[in-house]
Amino acid sequence: MINSLKGIISGILFIIISMLLMQLVFILLAVAYNSIANDLVFLKNIKWVLKYILGIPVFIGIMFLGGYITTWIAKTKPIINSIIVGLAVMISMMWSALINAELTIIGAILSVAMIIVIILGGLFASKKSSSAL
Repeated sequence: MINSLKGIISGILFIIISMLLMQLVFILLAVAYNSIANDLVFLKNIKWVLKYILGIPVFIGIMFLGGYITTWIAKTKPIINSIIVGLAVMISMMWSALINAELTIIGAILSVAMIIVIILGGLFASKKSSSAL
């Protein structure tokens, strides 16, 4: 029980802190990109590359590592602990986002994908630790 709680708290903190750092880096990259795009016209048409091609893989990696850390620390119940972490992170992200906006289809898809990737990270850690025994 204590290890599960430690794992859940560690997974949530890892994901939240990593996401905040990712947002900071993304903002800095966006500002730099916009200043470069003012001089080069063809860059204005491919702004989506920065958001989707760079952002989504990093987002998925953070979620996977969050699930991995949760199970690595908890050592038991990888699916349940990962679902708890995923729901806690999803609720915190949605709550802050929905204060000033509304839920979009992309937001809903990313929320479901986030929970699935966290569970996959937890299952990967579980399989890795069981094969080490």
